[in-house]
Amino acid sequence: MYVGIEIDSNQIHGIKVNEIEYYKNIALANSHTHKNIIEAELKENFSFYNNGVIEVKHIEDKWFPNVRCQVFLSHSHKDEDKALALAGFLKDKCNVDVFVDSCLWSFSNDLLKIIDNHCCRTKSGNYDYNLRNITTTQVHLILNMALAKMIHCTECFMFMKTNNSIYKGKNVSIKQTESAWISDELLIANIISRRSKEVHRKEFRVGHTFSLNESCHSFPKFIYDLSFMDLKSLSCNDLLDLATESSAEYYGDDDISRAERFLDLLYEELELKELNNING
Repeated sequence: MYVGIEIDSNQIHGIKVNEIEYYKNIALANSHTHKNIIEAELKENFSFYNNGVIEVKHIEDKWFPNVRCQVFLSHSHKDEDKALALAGFLKDKCNVDVFVDSCLWSFSNDLLKIIDNHCCRTKSGNYDYNLRNITTTQVHLILNMALAKMIHCTECFMFMKTNNSIYKGKNVSIKQTESAWISDELLIANIISRRSKEVHRKEFRVGHTFSLNESCHSFPKFIYDLSFMDLKSLSCNDLLDLATESSAEYYGDDDISRAERFLDLLYEELELKELNNING
């Protein structure tokens, strides 16, 4: 990871309502191959279980695979359509590949159900509560490791700040969230080692990579404090304007260079805003 950015996304004017589905479909197209792999795994049902041993490496490779992306987009599950539209817009305008975890890892509950059905059933057919706690912890730890690897690999970390991703509690001076995954992603982004954009781009060009759901039911809210100490701020509309400007001014035929031009413009804008804040 090179830089982390907090994107204020409550109001997005750069994407029209009738364009949301178009840009969503662009983002979703990148996940179709992975979806087919998962569906095949579901038919096999328990191919990663062998003689009482669950092969975590197999799960990581098939269910939480390596993907080559330049941007990691952290968002609330309730903002999935907005996140996919933003990812599709950046892909369409600037050829920037955006990792949207809800798009690629939406099968985690299916994985957990397969494991639970094989390992946590009692003779009466019910689930054993204690065993279920163990399997849930294991699957979430696998997800957590995959998140850390993905954030490390992507050049730019973006957090979509909306009314859904930020919890409005009594103490407005403390930023909090109801999402354990958002809290985890921001913590990783704040503590992970920074790498230069040149290193990221070299790895991206040669194809080097490392190998969440929020309940809608009535349930107690778990609130997590958030850390933004190393995230720069930008509105989503400014981000979309930069993408449009970058697309209009690029005349080359190298798609990767097109993406890198947008990212460089983005970093220049962040540095300019930072200087203005200091001088202002």
